Amino acid sequence: MAKEKRNTGKPFYKKIWFWIIVIIFFAAVASGRNKETDNSSEDNTSVISSSEPSVAPTDESETIPEETLASDSGNPDESEAVPEETSASDSGDSLADVDITFYDEFRNDVTGKWRKALALTNSQIQDYAVDYYNTYFQSDDEVHIIYNFSLNTVNCLKVFGNELFISITDYVDDEEHDAKIACSGTFLGEYHINIDTGEITYNSFDE
Repeated sequence: MAKEKRNTGKPFYKKIWFWIIVIIFFAAVASGRNKETDNSSEDNTSVISSSEPSVAPTDESETIPEETLASDSGNPDESEAVPEETSASDSGDSLADVDITFYDEFRNDVTGKWRKALALTNSQIQDYAVDYYNTYFQSDDEVHIIYNFSLNTVNCLKVFGNELFISITDYVDDEEHDAKIACSGTFLGEYHINIDTGEITYNSFDE
């Protein structure tokens, strides 16, 4: 009988080709892990970068409000108050500071329109004339004579339109008792005052 031939070849794990395949396999696995590690690092870096708060850049050329510049400029001309226009009622004492005795009749007055007032004050007539008009005039066709014994002057007040005409004369002895000689002293001057505004529109003393 013929004898059976036994396979006496080397086992596969002892062959060179087997170990070459094993080495290639592990090299491929190790390379794949390195790529995953690199990608994971990049993702973490991007997450950290995106989580950092963004700071808006400072604009050094930011516009400063003009009001602030004006208030800080220290220019005295811009902060000075504009003086208001002076009127007769603002320039002196009011009627409350004048001692007045009023009479609604004047002896020997033939018109029935004359009124008389005796005053004691150092204030000029233009300082309280409008207040006097608003207090004592009942009608614009009246004529009021104010005797100021502190200054020895006589003030004759008449209304023309919206203005108060004031004629000033020297005092004549006892003229306050007789309308026929009222305002007969030396003429001193005249004022025209706007009744609505108190502005002196005419002053003969400036001429």
